[in-house]
Amino acid sequence: MTKSIEPQINACFVISGNDFDTDSCTNAIGISPNEIWRQAHEELKHHKDIDNTNWIIETGKLKMYSINDVLNTFVKHFAAIRGQN
Repeated sequence: MTKSIEPQINACFVISGNDFDTDSCTNAIGISPNEIWRQAHEELKHHKDIDNTNWIIETGKLKMYSINDVLNTFVKHFAAIRGQN
């Protein structure tokens, strides 16, 4: 018996850079991120050619067959949250 595999698609919006204020980013966009990542390796933190801060919003894995459907869901969600502010 063959098991059907449902596709899972995750869409992300990432702002990345060097040592930027993630709170200012959140306030400017009006949405709290799912994740804020900062470089943990001391030897890499100070390399200006490597981003050391990421502000991330993501949909999580959605069971959809079309990337367009996922992106439309993501954009509508983003717009709805922005509209509340």
